[in-house]
Amino acid sequence: MASLKREFESRSIVLLGSFNPAIYQPAWLGHMGLLRDEEVKNAKVEVVHPEISSITIGTIKIQVQSQRFLGITENPGESEILRDLVVGIFKILPHTPAHQLGLNSDTHFNLDSEENWHALGHRLAPKEPWKGVFTNPPGMRSLTMEGRRDDGRSGYVRVKIEPSLKIKHGVLININDHYEIPEYKPENGCAAIIDILTSTWNDSLKRSQLTSEVLLGS
Repeated sequence: MASLKREFESRSIVLLGSFNPAIYQPAWLGHMGLLRDEEVKNAKVEVVHPEISSITIGTIKIQVQSQRFLGITENPGESEILRDLVVGIFKILPHTPAHQLGLNSDTHFNLDSEENWHALGHRLAPKEPWKGVFTNPPGMRSLTMEGRRDDGRSGYVRVKIEPSLKIKHGVLININDHYEIPEYKPENGCAAIIDILTSTWNDSLKRSQLTSEVLLGS
């Protein structure tokens, strides 16, 4: 394809560890200097509970459960604001146990035509091996590939591609850039995982871009 036509994008940051959902409120974020007064005032609180919190600040949503922290935005132009907010939170809470990190992207691409759409599926999932399984030619519904990291860190990169539910003749590419802290001890807090977030952010974005270009033949 001559160019990558992005129609919808989201970026998310996921931390796994041990969290106290009830503290993640707009008022607390404002008190800590992470949100302006106007942002606190306009923030939406879906739920704040000891087991789960969910708040929205502009295009950024924060959802926290006892073992999972999620920050997500559907505006890629604000992905760095999301990163800075997450880094700011855990700089204030350095003793929070967190041992895994996922930098994720979901991008819906418009392939322009049914011909291009089928051609991509044929290229990524050849039909020949399935001739003895299906009477009619099958179609690719979802393809997931996983590779070990090549940057010396523990973890993996997982890529999933499937038909878009938002765009006719479109595909969704999901990339999970996953990091782990080996031999982690809860008393070490989250400093190491936040250091990975800050130091690998740009490389992760570049990897996402390159992966889409390779898969779509741009």
